[in-house]
Amino acid sequence: MLLPGDRRVVGAAFRNGAGSAFVLDRATGQYRRTGSHDGVYPAPAGSSVAVRDEKRPRQVGLTDVRTGKLHWYEVGRALSGPQWSPDGRRLLFTTHQVDRFGFVVLDTDGTTQTHLTNAWIGSCSDFCDFAWTRDGREVALTLSRRRDEGAPRDLARGVQLFSVADGRPTRFLSMPGRPIGPDSWSPDGTRVVVQGQREPLLVDIATGEVVNPLPAAEVVWVADDRLLYRRPYGSHDFVLADLTGRELVRQPLPRELAEREITIGRD
Repeated sequence: MLLPGDRRVVGAAFRNGAGSAFVLDRATGQYRRTGSHDGVYPAPAGSSVAVRDEKRPRQVGLTDVRTGKLHWYEVGRALSGPQWSPDGRRLLFTTHQVDRFGFVVLDTDGTTQTHLTNAWIGSCSDFCDFAWTRDGREVALTLSRRRDEGAPRDLARGVQLFSVADGRPTRFLSMPGRPIGPDSWSPDGTRVVVQGQREPLLVDIATGEVVNPLPAAEVVWVADDRLLYRRPYGSHDFVLADLTGRELVRQPLPRELAEREITIGRD
């Protein structure tokens, strides 16, 4: 299914993992049903799909849409949900262990890299998870400024970036919120969409200043001046918007997809 901005639905699964999921077979252009798993995560590019099973808490399964062959790989314990790199070749996990906080990168060939960053665990926000940046060479950890009683989230002071190659901290960017993933960062590298303490925000990366609020934090930049997002309330239609959040195009989903979590990829 093609979305506004020439993006395509590459997968659709229930958030709690119940039942089977739909994943796109790019070779045929058709959607295939997966088996039942506790989590299904199609890659935004390529043909890989990651799956989780509560009976295998230390492992993640990787399957190829074209062949259906499934291989399980040991990753570790106390893991976050997986997040695909922009090129669909690596998975990112946060390991939430008291003495082993950090991130794990799993390649689709089964090799892993573990980078521990224990010194940062006391500084991160209520979402102590690492997230990919747009180019896939760094990951971001959102740091907290303060915790306010009654506020829905911590007030963030910015993100600390780390090298995927060696796990070392590279640079700090001031911003009042959390980028959710690689699609949060604009193609030209000047702006980022974050989940602020109370609302989604468009932020100038150079200054850390808020440009304006937005309707949703989980967005896909389809151009330097266009955002694709799913409406957070009501029908959950997809919307192509300008940088103020003004709707330009709205597209509903078929009934069988409307209640599922959607993964978006390039055509």
